[in-house]
Amino acid sequence: MAYVFGKDENGDLIFYEKAVLKEGLARPLIYLDNDDEELTPKIVKAYNYAFENKKGIFSKWNTAKVIKNRNEVINSLEGKIVFLEGEVKDVEKYEYYSKEGDYHYYYNVDCIWFNITIRDGGYEYFFKNFDIYSLKGKNVKFYGELWLENEKPKILLRSPNEIVVN
Repeated sequence: MAYVFGKDENGDLIFYEKAVLKEGLARPLIYLDNDDEELTPKIVKAYNYAFENKKGIFSKWNTAKVIKNRNEVINSLEGKIVFLEGEVKDVEKYEYYSKEGDYHYYYNVDCIWFNITIRDGGYEYFFKNFDIYSLKGKNVKFYGELWLENEKPKILLRSPNEIVVN
């Protein structure tokens, strides 16, 4: 992972990741073993700005397909921005050590027919003040890129902004 800087037409320094996220043209993937105490908060702020202003991927917020069961998932939607909707059955935290010996964790939100994953970096920077366990038993829509993992739909959640509790 690298932080990329450049200069604009006026010669002012630009932090590439911040600029791209602020326009909603990407989603952050934060690695705790490579975060930067000055730059990572700028990434978080830029992503929140894109959400608040419905820029880029968030411009689809009101028109994204809402998928309510496995039968509606088709392979042509993989990698596309959608809402997955269903009742949250369980929330579990899994802890593990990488082969390099680094401690990591992730949260799995089980909605029976789909899964939501929150990685440790995203949790630390976006979810610290959000009670992920409060979703249990509620009907929830999750916004993000749809992926299939062993034929089960999945979204790697980046921020609580991407959660709508019905």
